[in-house]
Amino acid sequence: MNATAEPSASTARATDLAASRRHVVLRHRLGIDGAGLPMLAAGLFVVTLALTAVVSVRFDVRISGWDVAAQVGRWFVGAVGVHLTAVYLPLYVTHGLTRRRVAGDAAIFAALYALIGAMCVAVGYALESFVYRLAGWQHGLDGHLFDSPAQAHLVVAEYGAAFLVYLAAGALLDAGFYRSPALGSAVLVPAIAAVVAVEAAIGAGVLLPPPLLHLAGLADPGVLGPTAVLGTAVALAALLGGLTWPIVRDVPIRNQAA
Repeated sequence: MNATAEPSASTARATDLAASRRHVVLRHRLGIDGAGLPMLAAGLFVVTLALTAVVSVRFDVRISGWDVAAQVGRWFVGAVGVHLTAVYLPLYVTHGLTRRRVAGDAAIFAALYALIGAMCVAVGYALESFVYRLAGWQHGLDGHLFDSPAQAHLVVAEYGAAFLVYLAAGALLDAGFYRSPALGSAVLVPAIAAVVAVEAAIGAGVLLPPPLLHLAGLADPGVLGPTAVLGTAVALAALLGGLTWPIVRDVPIRNQAA
């Protein structure tokens, strides 16, 4: 009887261990990066509002300060993508997870993190709009899929699309440079092209000069609807992810202490 019970106990322990490791990367990153993002966004919002109040002493406020500050989010999210392949991949692989499992969880995390970031931006616009009305400031918005902060679904669609591509581009870039400087230089082309493409799809013209936007027929915001923008972003992120996986699937893990 003991002989029979012992394998069953071992099997149960193995099952519990496997369950505890399922999506461990996703749970860790959402618990740390995902939970921390709203707090970082709140801090940025407070600083932005304070700076806007200082500016209002000397000048009339005619544009959204959060509109300017939220652009920082693109680069911050891109930096998180860099960390996915520069820090987190080696960390989890050295703790016994396969590269495939880490990559799968990282892909899910990227989508959820982009969504969380976009929701933070939408909340920021709504709060800022309320403050602007109280202060009598003009809440000018230009170059977006949305015309007012009340269109929260369009805010989420725009920033979610941008964040997803920026994060995927960051992951690809660092995967390339982690492997070799030559490969890193090579993947600069698709990474930058994807970022330019999603910005052109949004119509904000952050990286693409207006003449090129006109040439592409994407000069005016809203030329592509939110569904098309999101579809473009998902396709671009999938392409970048498809380029990243062959690089990291057998990449040697360096000794970080060396």
